[in-house]
Amino acid sequence: RVHGDKQVDYDIFRAANDSCIVFDSRVVIDSQFHTNDIAIRSAGPLTKFARRYYADEWTHANFNSTEIGYELALCMLRMFDPTLETDPEERKNDIYQLIPLYQKPVVKHALLPGGIGYLDIRKPSLDVSVDNIRAQDNYGSEYVTGCANDFNYFLVHVNAYNTIQTVTCLTKQPIRSEDYLSLFGRNEKSLNNLVSRYNEGLIKDFYAFFSEPWSMAIFHDRFEDLLSEMRSILLGAPPNSDSSEDQGFAQKIRSIVEENMAIRSSEMEELITDFQQGGYKRALETKLLAYLSYNYYHLPMYAKPGML
Repeated sequence: RVHGDKQVDYDIFRAANDSCIVFDSRVVIDSQFHTNDIAIRSAGPLTKFARRYYADEWTHANFNSTEIGYELALCMLRMFDPTLETDPEERKNDIYQLIPLYQKPVVKHALLPGGIGYLDIRKPSLDVSVDNIRAQDNYGSEYVTGCANDFNYFLVHVNAYNTIQTVTCLTKQPIRSEDYLSLFGRNEKSLNNLVSRYNEGLIKDFYAFFSEPWSMAIFHDRFEDLLSEMRSILLGAPPNSDSSEDQGFAQKIRSIVEENMAIRSSEMEELITDFQQGGYKRALETKLLAYLSYNYYHLPMYAKPGML
């Protein structure tokens, strides 16, 4: 740990207790941030979910504080804008007494004595030992460059589904925390085939690797918008189809996996054919080129049609 366990300040405890707020080692809340006083909401590491949720081990301290703040603001916004509809997921949580699920990574960033920077990005989880986490069947593999003693340590954890799940840095050079945060949840193949290059001995330093020109488009602040647009294309009907009722490419993959739990070689060939002939490939390429062209002022390192 880079910090000690956080305890409740006595003055805060007295303030909550004197206000008749239910306090059970932390301020007790429900899935919509309500305390026992309907006019008071609370969020953050000072809170815990009510015991009726049977989730004493999960608190807001296990999740991304920015995401929790956003959800709290959304709940408050509905008080002032009655036209906003309640999320169906929230209704389900209330009916079945479920705690909300938060998806964004937990980030710990510190400046240690001696000018040493520390950054840890990982998915929300319970406070369990590293050994227990590594013993899980779907843990995946860790890829490390540098050494902690030399203060150039960089760890990338890729889970069993080829997705970046943890990034840990310890260095004396400035840490590009916003850039490294965007690595979380990415498939390693989208990061210039990170695993295969590492196994071939082509990556000696992750700090240098993620500073190469190829990575600039991924670190651009509009890259998430590009992914969202591409996802919409794959979820929709084939671009070359005349009917909007045709099954989308993503749905075809989901149907195969749900039925067989794997994709056979014959099914893979059929998917590739649908991807190319259905117009998905061309639509995605067009979207990508439009992204590079629109942001060319910041991304001049990429070639565009007509340059060669």
